[in-house]
Amino acid sequence: MSGIPAMFWQIASAASARNLGKQAFVNVIKAGTICRTIVWPCIPPLMLYQYMRQKDEDYFALEVLKSRGEIKDGKAVYDASKPGIIGHWKIQDDLELIRSSVNVE
Repeated sequence: MSGIPAMFWQIASAASARNLGKQAFVNVIKAGTICRTIVWPCIPPLMLYQYMRQKDEDYFALEVLKSRGEIKDGKAVYDASKPGIIGHWKIQDDLELIRSSVNVE
């Protein structure tokens, strides 16, 4: 082996458990335990929090658009009866543009 694969192999084997001292091996185990018990359980709630914050921003933008545009019917901005994001006003406009372009008479 020579070149890049040999260099990669040397780096990978230098970081193996065989080359670690007893205390370093214990420290690796402790770090893994901390990640599993403290860090990893915090990630899903943070992801959920970020998701909710983004949804709040989206709906706030739609409310501002509705109020400043003086729109009486809320379904013109967001139609909740449609599944997923298809109810959003911009998506509805894009879909209507595609339909009109495809169904040219």
